[in-house]
This record gives sequence, C-alpha cells and structure tokens, in this order.
Amino acid sequence: MTAPRVSVLMPVYNAAETLVQTLESIAGQSFEDFEVVAVDDGSEDGSGEILQGWVEKDCRFRVLLEEHRGIVETPNRGLGECRGEFVARMAADDKMHPQRLDKQVGMLDADEGLSVVSCLVETFPREDVGQGMIIYEEWLNGLVEGEDILRNFFIESPIANPSAMMRRHLAR
Repeated sequence: MTAPRVSVLMPVYNAAETLVQTLESIAGQSFEDFEVVAVDDGSEDGSGEILQGWVEKDCRFRVLLEEHRGIVETPNRGLGECRGEFVARMAADDKMHPQRLDKQVGMLDADEGLSVVSCLVETFPREDVGQGMIIYEEWLNGLVEGEDILRNFFIESPIANPSAMMRRHLAR
C-alpha cells in the first residue's frame, strides 16, 4: 500500500456532538490523496464508535483508541502513525474548507523552503462566538506575512493548530 501525500492528524476527546460534521468536511476535500489518523483520547461520549463507523466506510480513515492521556500526548501518539509526506492538523470540532488540503499541498510543493503553512480561520456558529474570540480571530487572520508571524510568535501561537500543515520529517 502506497503512503498518502497527506496525513490528517486529529486528536478526539468527547466530540460526538461535532465529529460527524468534522469528518464529512475532511472526506469532502478536493485533494483526495490523504489518510486520517484519528486518535480517540479515551472519549466517553461515543466518539470512538463514530470514528470506527468511518473506518468501516472509508479506507482512508484510521482510528487509534487510547486511554485518556491529554492534549499533548494524544497528538504525539498519532504523529507516530502518520505516513504522509505532509501532516495536516485538525480538531474534532472544526470544519475544513473543501480546498484546504489542495491549496496547502500546492504551497508546500511550490516552495521547498516552507516548513509549515496555514490558512485563515472563521469561528462558528457566529451567533455563539464571544467578542474575545472574534478579536482573536481577527488577530490570527491579520498575520499573513512571514514577518508578522515571526514577530508575534512568542505572544501567542500565530498559527491556529487545526489550520496547520507541515512537512512530516520536520515534525518529529
């Protein structure tokens, strides 16, 4: 079996309420040469069963059912299972733009000097988003040039985790 170009790494913890929409947004990508490495972090709400259902209907999906280890160890565990040249991070309560993977792979292919690419973000549902999150979203989306990102790197992460794609060999 040939390794996919992209591994979508997604830690999951008690995300049953949003998980189906998230998985649908991944499955609907215009770029199709990917695998999903979903690491269930000991969910108690049926998230593991939802993930298992997707494994049965789409061979690009893999799931690791783990004991609860937390926000650091869980994605690190999944990273070791990623086979793609690139790793795209994803959160279990987010949605991907249909062309996200296609555009990010294109950027990384076009410039060997890039190690990480990201994209703009939009918080949702908009009616439930507080003013603080809107300010944070505006700040993130204002950081589009490399200099802006570097200047803000030690203030707060200038790259929203579920919007990042990186070269796997640099992520270890």
